[in-house]
This record gives sequence, structure tokens and C-alpha cells, in this order.
Amino acid sequence: MAIDSLRWMPPEAPCLGVVLCPGRDADPRALQWLAEPLAAAGAAVTTAVYRDGPRYREDDPLAAEAGRAALREELAESVPYVVAGHSRGGTVALLAAATQPDWKAVAALAATSDQARLVGGLAAFAPTRYQLMVESRGASPEQDPGLYRRTSPLTHVAGLTAPVLLVHGTLDLVVPHDHTLWMQQALESARHPDVEVDVLPGVGHFFERTYEGYVRDQVAARVVAWLRARGLLPAVASTPGQPD
Repeated sequence: MAIDSLRWMPPEAPCLGVVLCPGRDADPRALQWLAEPLAAAGAAVTTAVYRDGPRYREDDPLAAEAGRAALREELAESVPYVVAGHSRGGTVALLAAATQPDWKAVAALAATSDQARLVGGLAAFAPTRYQLMVESRGASPEQDPGLYRRTSPLTHVAGLTAPVLLVHGTLDLVVPHDHTLWMQQALESARHPDVEVDVLPGVGHFFERTYEGYVRDQVAARVVAWLRARGLLPAVASTPGQPD
């Protein structure tokens, strides 16, 4: 059953709309750690709601567009929009930015870039998880290669023109960080003008650092800083007497 969208609003008039795409289980509460700092920085934030049924659907990116449409009903016409997500949601964010107009930036955290390589690689390494992944998509890579191509951001690199931020941990055993490196290579080969990549040593899929807790606060701060650097969020006011 789909969980309703959540909303976070800034203390003053929003200068940016952000649609956050949740992960595999579609639970928007899992992205609160990112939504709250974005709202505190001046963004109106909502979460995408996927349709019930198989995960990693071809229409998943429509959930991002629906989230943007809902924000547009409330925000000033001049407000720009950004799409971001984690895991499944990072993949959806890249697909949305590649196939829908006017997203001003996209941040993909621990995202899959090649669905067939992700799922196919599990067959020998983790057969139980392989079966789970096949069931969640409704077919194996051999049964429906077209589905796997169409739901892979690598297929849509040519459509990505907005600034891209990719963040991934080297100890991610759910979606290995190779997926971010493949995406980076493809974007740079396509001469994308604005790609930034943060590879986090010793960090796992949920931004855990083994037994040392989580680095989610650092990741959220990185996303906020990246958006500020592109003029999509206001700069931090300098302290009186201190240089800007």
C-alpha cells in the first residue's frame, strides 16, 4: 500500500521546490534526515508517491512529476524545482531529470545506474536476493531486457542536462558504488557540463559507517551546499566582522 506524501516547509517563503524520491520500500519517512535540512535552508520539500505494484516500474518517474505538480499549486510561479532521491529513489530522480523538462538539478544518492548489471550480478553471488529483485521487477534481465534498459539511467544519459550530484559509499553492498562511477564516466563522456561525485570511503548503502554510526548529516549538508553553490538555495549569511 502506498504511503501518503509528506511535506516540509521552510520558515519563510520558499525559494526552491524539492521532490524527494524514497527508496525501495517507498517510505517517505526514511528521507526525513534530508528533508529537514533542505527545508531549514529555504526549500519546500515533498515526497514522491509510487504506484502500488512491482518496484522499479517504468512509470516511477511520473511520481516525481506528480510531486512537483503538487508543489506548484502552492508555490510562486518563479520557484525552480530540484529532484533528489536515495537508492531506488536516486534512480528515479535521474530518470525524471532525463525524461521530464525543467528540473534545475538532480541529486542521486546510492543510485543504480544499470539495472541489468545490478540484478544479473546477484544470480551467483546472492541467489536469494536475486530472486527477490527479479520478483520486484516482474521479470529477469533475460526475460525482459527492454524493461531493464528503459529503467536504467545509463540509457538516458543524453537527456540529462541539469547539474548532477552523485553520492555513494564504498561499502555499499546493496548497490555497489561502481554504479555511480559508471554514471560519472557516461556523463563525462557525453560532455555533461556539471557533474559532481562524492565517493565516501567506508560508508554503506544507508550511509552507515560500519559500527561508528551514520554520516547522514554530512550527506545532507553536502546536498544543501551543492544547491547553494548553484544559486538554488540562499547562501549562508556571514557573521558580522567575518569575511564572506
